[in-house]
Amino acid sequence: MVSTHPAQAESELLESATGETVCAPTVMHARGARILIPGASGFVGIIALLWISQIVDLPHRLFGTPATPFNWAESLLETLVVVIVAVVVLCWIRHVLLRIRSLEGSLHVCMYCKRVQTHERWTHIEEFITEHSEVLFSHGLCTDCLNRYHPNLLKREGYPASRAGAYAEGRVDNGRSRR
Repeated sequence: MVSTHPAQAESELLESATGETVCAPTVMHARGARILIPGASGFVGIIALLWISQIVDLPHRLFGTPATPFNWAESLLETLVVVIVAVVVLCWIRHVLLRIRSLEGSLHVCMYCKRVQTHERWTHIEEFITEHSEVLFSHGLCTDCLNRYHPNLLKREGYPASRAGAYAEGRVDNGRSRR
């Protein structure tokens, strides 16, 4: 965001042009914490349930199965497996949240060429969005640009300017198709 004070705005533009990050690094926002904390709490609950089940022999008390002795090794192994799964799942969730955050946050866009500043370099906006999402780009011509940059094409083909949008999209009325 560029400031309204001229001196500060100029320094921000210069910092942005040198490739330095103008904004201070942000921590994961509250939504990430609202997702990761309950997820981690769920895994802690599973570990607690495993230990309680081992200590008080829940299957014996609840279902009348034969009593089993307390087994430290089994409890530690189960805890280790749950911790490994928790780390993998929570890291994956954090990675997804960071990808979402990078798409939600503000982007530094060059006012002339419309490239986006990433940590490493300046890149075209189409490339940035394709790298950070599942979106694929397809380019076309809007009616205004078709009229502005290719007016002779419309006149030569015999299409009125009001039908330029249909022509640009590859749809025409008389059965001829541009696709």
